[in-house]
This record gives sequence, structure tokens and C-alpha cells, in this order.
Amino acid sequence: MRKIFLSLFYVIIATLAMFAGNVKITGRVLYAKDSTNVFGATVKLLNEHHTILGGTTTDVEGNFILASDIKDAVNIEISFIGFLTVSIQVNGGSGLVSLGDIYLIEDVKTLGEVTVSGSLQKVNRHLLFPNKTQIKASQDIITLLNNLSLSGLSVDLINKAASIHGKPIRWMINGVPHSLQEVKNIKPESILRIDYSETPSMRELDRGYGGSINIILKDKTDGGSVATHLQSALWVGFVNASASVDYHKSRSEFTVDYNSSYRNYPRWNKEVQQKYVGDDFEIVRDEMPEDSPFKSIEHNVNLTYVYQSSNKRLYSATWRNTFGLQNTDVRNKIVEVGKNLFHRETKSKFRDYTPAIDLFMKNEFENGGSLEANIVGTISSGKSDRDLIDKGNEAENRSYSNPAKTHYHSIIGELVYGKSIHRKAYLSLGLQDKYAYGSNKYLSPKYFLDELTQNNLYLYGQLSGSLTSTLQYSLGTGAKVFYINDNSDSKSYFKNQSSLGIYYSPTSSFMLSFNGFFVPNLPSLSQLSSVVQQFDDLSVYTGNKDLKPSYSFTNFLYAGYRRGQFNSNLTLRFDYTTDPIFTEISYQPSKGYFLFQSSNGHYNRQYGAEWKVTYQDIFNFLSLFGTIGFNRYESNVGDNPLHLNNLYWDVSSQMVYKDFVFSMFYAKSQKSLYNEIESYEGDRCGLTLMWNKGNWAVYTQMIYVGLKDGDSYFTTNHSKVNPYTTTVKIPENGNMLTLGLVWNMDFGKQKNKINRSLRNSDSNESVLTLKE
Repeated sequence: MRKIFLSLFYVIIATLAMFAGNVKITGRVLYAKDSTNVFGATVKLLNEHHTILGGTTTDVEGNFILASDIKDAVNIEISFIGFLTVSIQVNGGSGLVSLGDIYLIEDVKTLGEVTVSGSLQKVNRHLLFPNKTQIKASQDIITLLNNLSLSGLSVDLINKAASIHGKPIRWMINGVPHSLQEVKNIKPESILRIDYSETPSMRELDRGYGGSINIILKDKTDGGSVATHLQSALWVGFVNASASVDYHKSRSEFTVDYNSSYRNYPRWNKEVQQKYVGDDFEIVRDEMPEDSPFKSIEHNVNLTYVYQSSNKRLYSATWRNTFGLQNTDVRNKIVEVGKNLFHRETKSKFRDYTPAIDLFMKNEFENGGSLEANIVGTISSGKSDRDLIDKGNEAENRSYSNPAKTHYHSIIGELVYGKSIHRKAYLSLGLQDKYAYGSNKYLSPKYFLDELTQNNLYLYGQLSGSLTSTLQYSLGTGAKVFYINDNSDSKSYFKNQSSLGIYYSPTSSFMLSFNGFFVPNLPSLSQLSSVVQQFDDLSVYTGNKDLKPSYSFTNFLYAGYRRGQFNSNLTLRFDYTTDPIFTEISYQPSKGYFLFQSSNGHYNRQYGAEWKVTYQDIFNFLSLFGTIGFNRYESNVGDNPLHLNNLYWDVSSQMVYKDFVFSMFYAKSQKSLYNEIESYEGDRCGLTLMWNKGNWAVYTQMIYVGLKDGDSYFTTNHSKVNPYTTTVKIPENGNMLTLGLVWNMDFGKQKNKINRSLRNSDSNESVLTLKE
């Protein structure tokens, strides 16, 4: 009777509190040992100065509700006698903010993907709760991420892509890694929170990720959902389509995802201005563009089954399939000083199919530790054709053909164990082994089989902890033993990669951090290959078996301030790469051609600064975003010192009125210099008008507004032997008008979240997807 009375009392208090403020924060506190409810745990709401703003206790079901007007970031502190205190930062919000299930154990607490030892919060990861305006203004997850204005995150609203510090993102849904294509199927309304990290863990660092984004969905019971999205241009071959169906039943979950992209540009064109400099001569050659058909199609089909036998154990199996096709027919008029004009046509065709099987298991132990096991098998096969034909005076002069077949298969196994080793320290250890075989069959001008077998053994560990209540750290290191064999020679590499992070957060509104990474970069199969291929009348390509690995040192210094509707962050960057692998060009007088061969240079350096500012919900309908940055690049490969200074910026605005959204953006793209190659994209801009209500969203988007060249790409090679400038334009994209339709349907409620943190995947480039 006493428990019933107390429970009723806590419910009444929680109900009164629920209506006392603009924001309701809810959660459920459980014992990690047996997942039973924690009754009577103390829950406090603290401001940035650790002043108590409010509090409550959990009821007999372990639930709690706090109410407050928290336009600024606050901390939620949960404590219970005999268990470590948990601290969770909430960066503002409105309406209902659900923290989900929070587990109390002696050494460690895991909330979603944020690990806390004692009162330690891993401040290198931000928990973001999108508000109603941000969700209303977003037709997809990419638009929502842009609206959140996150440090280090670059969003391409036209091509629906994103990167962190210029590198790929490790995407996750409820802690389970997914591809970007699968993430695109998520409707913004179903998102509970977004966990964002611009700091790659040791597992992510090994695969070249810039950071991770984990999307936590709202809870469901048995039932499912359907999500569809179609965007198409009115008069250009531009289509993006996706569909997803998932269904929960008891402890099982089934998911089918499909994504497709189609591009067809009849007027795609490429202009090249270049020189070939020999010992005592110079060839000046300009390739004047003609309309050149370009076509690409990609399909992705994924089937996933997840079985959670208990709160401590989970199994999953995924079958992934990727189909790709790309055709280009590049047509140019060649103008060469001292020679007659001739016509060049280069036809290229590539198609491939890559299936993969992914098996995963996770088990949590009574002592708070966890073990994950993952096995992934991948097979890839493809065929490429390249035919170059030069014609002059209506007669065929010369032709070159480079057909090839590719095959690749691999198997990856990994074990990861994590546990708190001290009340203020958490340790994660992992062992991964990858065996892979790749072959390229060159069918012309003569048959040649290029094979490579590789084995990559990687042992890594990461220690994170708290030095004080405001100062945290993360230290990781890994040892790689890499073996390759091409049937004629073999090599072994033993390399180390390490990371260091220091995070200082004196208040909940301000944060200062430093992150440093040391990473070895190993040569690829094509860079090591001894196969010689002639691409045209002047160019011959080959690899180099004597290549050395390069080494990269990357450092970030970050300062962020978030208060109410205002958010600002500044990032300083310094990169240094030794022995970078580049293409060295030399003239071979005895053979009469220019040889393009892989080699090691001296260094690449980058100094950068980027400042982002956001002011949202001005007058409850207007949001403004802005970024300005500066980079200085320095390089020296082939005794050719170069430098590049670049200023870039972007501005955007968004207006929301009832069910209508109007947004616009303009971006001055970044330039980059690496080795001897300078590259950048043309300016980008767009206008979007959307109606969004319930399960439907209809929008129209005009992109590259006022830019007659449409999508454009510029590349300059500053080589002393073969300097050139290349300009690629897709004029069909200029002032391109598209229509989009989004339809979603839920049946049943959202089920319990699945916490899976380990996943591997592979491709021809040996891309391995890992998580901390």
C-alpha cells in the first residue's frame, strides 16, 4: 500500500511538473544487472553553473518527468545510493525530450552510444534534440543536419551528401551502422535525437572516417513503417528514389531498404588545356569540348534481420547488394600547335555488382562489460571498357583500347571488448583481421593478370576518462601488421596509428577541445601494380612496387558556444603528410612517350580556420546560417614547391509558416591543393518551397539558380612536365527545376532501440566500416 501511495504521489508531482514549463524531459532508470526498474532515484536539473533548477525522483516503474523552459543547454544528473552518478547534457529543445532507458551499474552507464564512467560525459559527442521548427523545415535527414549547423559538418543539399572535415561519415541508426542510402529513408518526425561526433574513434580512424552520426529513433512496440521519397527533374535525366519497409514482431525486426539514383546528361562536356614538356621540346594541346553523353545508374537493395534474445544479447544478419552502371562518351576537338585539328572520342563503360553478408552478435556481461563479434564476407565483380579513337581528315588515325575485368573477395572478422576499469576510466580493446584477394584482368593490348593477396591484422585500444568534473580525455593506439603478395613479390608493413583528445567544458554552453591523429597511408593495388597501359598517343601509366607508405598528422582545436537560439563555433586545423604518394611524370626519349608512375613526394601541409554562426527561430519563423573559412595549402612533390590560399563561405536562410517552408542558400566552394593537383567545384545555390503536413511532403526545388554552366568542376595540375587545366560542366543542371514527393506511414509504435556498435563492410577499395 505504501509503494502504491508513493507511486501515486510521484505521478501527481510529475504530472504537475509536466505542465509547469515549455519542455518536458522524460526517461526511465533501470539496473544494468537485470534491467529491473530503479524506484526512488534522484533526478536533478542543473544549469551551466551547476545550480539546481528543479528535480524529481523515479516512480515504481523507473520513470521520471522534468519540466522547464530550457532554451539553453542544461545537465540532467541521476543518482542513487550505491551506484555511480550519471550526468547527461541536453542542448536545449522544446516539447517532449525523451532520454530513453538509462542504466545504473557500478562501473559504467551506457545511454545510446554515449558512455559515461561515474559522472563522466564524453564531451566529444553531442546529443542533439531537433525542435519542431527544425523538423518541420526538413524533407529528409540531410536537410535536417544542415539545419542543425554542426561544427566540422559539410552538407551538400543538391546531391544529398555530407562529410565531416572533408572525410566520409560513419552513419548509424539506433547504434547500428548503416549506409547513407539507408539513412536517407528516415523521416525527420521519427527522430528522437542525433548523437554527433566529429572525432573518429580508433576503429573509425583506421577506415578514414571523419566522424560519426548516430540517429536515435522514437520507441515502437510491434508494428512497422513504410517510407518513400521521390525527386525528379522536369526536363533533365535526374532522379533520386528510395523506399524502406520495416516490421517488428516480439523480439525480431525485419527491414528491406531500396535506393536508386539515375543521371542522364546529353550535354555533359569536358575542356582540357595542357602541355607536354620534353627535354628540348614542348607540345601544346587544347581539347575543345563538344556535347558528350553521360549516364549513370545505381541500385542498392539491403535486407536485415535482427533478433534480440534478451536485454543482454543481440544477433543480426544483413544481406547487401549494390548494382552500378556508368557510361560516358567524351567528345573533343584537339587543337595542337603545329599540327592539323583532329577529333577525339573516348568511350568508357563500367558495371559492377557487389553482394555482402554481415553477421553480428553482441553480449553484455553481469560485470558491466560487453563483447561484440562481427564477420563480413564480400564479393565484387565488374567490367570496364575504355576505347579512345582519334580521327583526322575523315579517316581513322589511331585507337587505344583498355578493357579489363575486376574481381575482389574478402572476409573480415572482429572482436571488441569494453569495460570500465575505474570509476573514471573506460577501456575498449579490439582485434580485427581481414583477408582479401583482388585481381585485374587486362584484356588489351595484350592479356595480363594482375593479382594481389593481402592480410591486415589490426589490434587497437582506446582509454577515455575524466580528470576533473570539467576536463576529460581520450587516448587510443593501434598496431597494424599488413602483408601483401602479388605472386612475384611480397611485402610486410608494421605500422602504428594513434589518437589523443582533450576536452574542457567549464559550463554547459561553452566547450574547448583538442584532437590529434597519427595515421599511416598504405599504397593501393593500382599504385603497386607493374602493369603498363597506354591511354593515348602520349601517355603511358604504371605503378611502382617500391612505394613507401605515407604518414599523416592531423590536429584540430575547437571552441564552441551555444546559448538559446544562438550557436557559434570556431575550428582551427593543421595537417601534415610526409612521403605522400603522387603521380610522377617523365619523358622517355627512347620510347617517345610520357610515363606516369606512382612515386613518393616530400610533404603536404594544410592550415585552416572555419567559423560557423547560426541564429534560429527569429520571430518564431526565421533562421539564418553562415560559414566563413580560410585554408592555406603547401606541397612539395617532385621538387616542385607549391602553395594555395583560399577563402570560402556560405549563407542560407529558412522561413517556416504553418505547413509551408521556404529556404535558400548560396555557397562559395572550397579549393584544395594536394600534391600537384588543385581542385574545386563551382558555386552552388538553390531555392526550395515545401508543403509539409502529416505523412506527406511535397516540394519544388530550383538548383544552380542563375548559373548557366550548371554543375561545374575545375582541376589544375601544376606538374612541370604535364601542366593542365580541366573544366567539366553539366549545363543541364543550370536553373534545374525538380519536384519532390515524400510519403510515410507507421503502423504500430516504435519498438525498443537496438544498441549495436560494431559493423564491418568491404568493397573493391577495402573500405572497412568500424565504430568505437
